[in-house]
Amino acid sequence: MRFLSALLTDGTDIRTVCHLGRTIPSRLRTAIEMRDRTCVVPGCDVGRHLEIDHITPVTDGGPTRIDNLARLCRWHHYLKTHRGYHLLGKPGSWRFDNPEQGAMQPGRSPDTLSRSGTARSP
Repeated sequence: MRFLSALLTDGTDIRTVCHLGRTIPSRLRTAIEMRDRTCVVPGCDVGRHLEIDHITPVTDGGPTRIDNLARLCRWHHYLKTHRGYHLLGKPGSWRFDNPEQGAMQPGRSPDTLSRSGTARSP
């Protein structure tokens, strides 16, 4: 596995180190875990097996910084990564939108959705 790092120096003094990839340093991981105790999607209260997601993907130039990371349950991470959903806003005021169907309704949990991301009958 290769890692790409940027190193800012002033002569021989190291000023800044920035990891240019998906790896999340432990201090940043701890901060995200403390901030996002449950899935950040409104109405989802899943608090186990959360995955840290880059809001703007690394492939689109998204940095590995606290303001570009959020914890999602596996289902919402799947919807965002593979079904065109977008996480918008900022901590405390997130929106989870599907460009084709509009915003997900608060209170809709992953178990009321089919694998295609549409509502199922109870």
